Amino acid sequence: MTRNMFWRPVVLLVLAGAACATRFAAGEEPVRKMLEALRDKGYYDTAIDFLDQAKESPLVPQNFKEVLDFERGVTLIDWSKNQRDPKARAKILDDAQVALAQFVTQHENHQLNFSAKNHLGNLIVNRGQMLLEKSKKPAESGNKAALLKESRVLFDEAYKVFTAL
Repeated sequence: MTRNMFWRPVVLLVLAGAACATRFAAGEEPVRKMLEALRDKGYYDTAIDFLDQAKESPLVPQNFKEVLDFERGVTLIDWSKNQRDPKARAKILDDAQVALAQFVTQHENHQLNFSAKNHLGNLIVNRGQMLLEKSKKPAESGNKAALLKESRVLFDEAYKVFTAL
């Protein structure tokens, strides 16, 4: 996270300038392309900041504002894949789960709802697998039954999400 601390303000300024310039040229801000570029470069924390700012920006089209929770969830899932620290990864996945669940409940008829449920189900399976792997560590031998029970609950929850597709 700290490697982007210096570049974050620079990237946001450049993106904001590009957004203003292209708004006049193309009629609306190409927010999706900018978000994808940030994800592709691995600037996930900056992408999350960008999404937070997009919520209040008058330059962002309303149809993109409707999918901010979905985009936030997907960005957080991608970010979690690069996290080595299990606690940081779990926190990021918690945030992703909240964002995707919020999108699913608020936009039941949106065309991305199916994709959001799919991401949500996979995320829950991933969290269950993390607990299953944790239960196999010798340091967790005293906690093994609880971890296995918790992972089973997550797998059941994922099953419900997938059967609702």
